[in-house]
Parts: sequence; C-alpha cells; structure tokens
Amino acid sequence: MPSSSRTGSTPDSSDADAIRFGIRLQRLISVGYPEGTKRYTDVEIAASVGVSAQYVANLRNGKSLPRLEKAVRLAAFFRLDSWDYFVKPDDDPVVLAVERRVRALNAQRSGQPPAAVGATEADDPDVAELWTHLKNNRDVQRIASRATQLTPEGLAAVLGVVDQILGSTTPTPEPSDDS
Repeated sequence: MPSSSRTGSTPDSSDADAIRFGIRLQRLISVGYPEGTKRYTDVEIAASVGVSAQYVANLRNGKSLPRLEKAVRLAAFFRLDSWDYFVKPDDDPVVLAVERRVRALNAQRSGQPPAAVGATEADDPDVAELWTHLKNNRDVQRIASRATQLTPEGLAAVLGVVDQILGSTTPTPEPSDDS
C-alpha cells in the first residue's frame, strides 16, 4: 500500500515502489493523459488532488509514495479506473492498457499514425506472431514491458543491440538424417 514518504513508509514499500510510481506519474504528465492535448503542471495536479506542488514533484521524482487516499485522487485526476497503474507490475493488464494509450498519445503528438502503435492481430500477421511469442515467453514479456518506459533514443539503442546480436548469431545447422 502506498505510504506518505520513504521515511514514514510501510514495511512492504521500498525505493523501487516510489521510483515506479514516479516514472508512471511522469509519463501521464508528459503526454497530458488522457487527452494528449497539454502537459499538466505540478500546480494543476496539486490543486486538484489537494496537496502541494512540491509534494507532486516529490512523487514525480520517486522521492515519495502517496497514501492510498492521495493515490486514488491522482488516479481520478488522470481518469484512470483505479490507482493500480501506479503500483502494479509492468506486465499487469491494467498497466499494459494504460501504456498502450500513452504510446498512442505519444505517436499522435509526434505525427505517427495511431494504427502503427495499436495494431491488432487482424491488421497484421506479424502482430499475431508477436502476441503468441509474448503470451508464451516470460523473458520476452519482461523485455517488452520494460521497453515501454524507454525514450525514443533508448528504444533505438536497444534495437541496435538486438540487431547486432541477431546479426552475429548464425543458426546451428540441423543434423541430417543421411548419416
């Protein structure tokens, strides 16, 4: 359960929880979630939630965790169904749904077609293969869920590393049945 700060944290909270909360809050702020029209200021959020702008900044920077009541108010400000987005693991369906919307808003802001971000199995057979791989491979799920938090530059760097690894990997020939 979220707590007021690291110093007054509950035994089950940690720095990692505060950092996760801050990263996700910052993502919502930066895209103007849910409409994508403007970025919110700490002052706007604070006024709506009933806290100080400094408190919002501390949340955003991963220095604090809010109490449940304030986490619920933050979720309401961003029109989330629940505060789960801020605290659930990266592969949780609630988190994945919000992240898809965040990516679509980022694509919209950068002028990319939304279909490229939200393609479905019906749109592209490669997407069907990707989803099958995601459903069946935990490591691929972890990579994909963490990749949603990368900047465009970070994604490019990761893709470069993956391309490099795949380019240097040569398949091992299958033994033939002739012997």
